[in-house]
Amino acid sequence: NIPDECDICPCKGDMNADYSLNGRDIKLFVQAVTGAYVACADMNNSGGLTIADVNAFVTKILAPNPPCP
Repeated sequence: NIPDECDICPCKGDMNADYSLNGRDIKLFVQAVTGAYVACADMNNSGGLTIADVNAFVTKILAPNPPCP
């Protein structure tokens, strides 16, 4: 599934759309990776969810101040 402009996520990994990347996003990220495609979980914009997205999410969420617009 390739996301269209309606699926664009302003902050990759911000699964609950609160403009903050934190622990509240982890469960929703895991659900997306193990279930239906969600654009906010597609950390590398590949159109699919893979281990690369998991690695990118973990790296981003463990950063001292995870960037989010």
